[in-house]
Amino acid sequence: MKAVPKITIFSCIFCYFAGLWMIASRFGLVKLVSKYGLTAAFTQIPKDFPQMKYLYMGMAAYTVLFVLLSILIVRFTNKASKEQEALQRESAKVASLEESMNVLVSRYGRSQAKDGKVMAELQTLTRKVSSLPPAVVRNAGMNSEVENIIQTLQDMLADKCTAEAFSAAIREAQDAVDSIKRRSRIITQ
Repeated sequence: MKAVPKITIFSCIFCYFAGLWMIASRFGLVKLVSKYGLTAAFTQIPKDFPQMKYLYMGMAAYTVLFVLLSILIVRFTNKASKEQEALQRESAKVASLEESMNVLVSRYGRSQAKDGKVMAELQTLTRKVSSLPPAVVRNAGMNSEVENIIQTLQDMLADKCTAEAFSAAIREAQDAVDSIKRRSRIITQ
């Protein structure tokens, strides 16, 4: 996202010189330069050419307005770029939580106490964790709750608990993830 502000700045510079060209051609500076040449255009300006004073005032006013507008555009672009980067970091964190759940699912699939119903519940929980909004990551408390849920399930699987106990823990985890999702919507509204 670092290229976006640079592109904006180069676009502003191009537009500035294009605008100067339009102002200069409107006031007849292009005709003077083509008639007298670049070096002699300003020394041999005819006395009956009163538009030079207005040309200078127009260019000065245009420059001031363009600088102010460019500053606003660049600030807005930088702000949007930073927000996009923050959102990408938060989405990456949610993806890492999802990956932790995928590891848990694969570990359960390789375990001895494998049960189809429990596997389906675990996959449902994985989908719920992966659909969490990035606002969950912004809130440290909610983020740690989700991490604790995943860690608890991993510990239970490592301790070789029964399928019924693991299923009950998964249902509790689903309720907790649903609660976190509802609370994150309340916070962001």
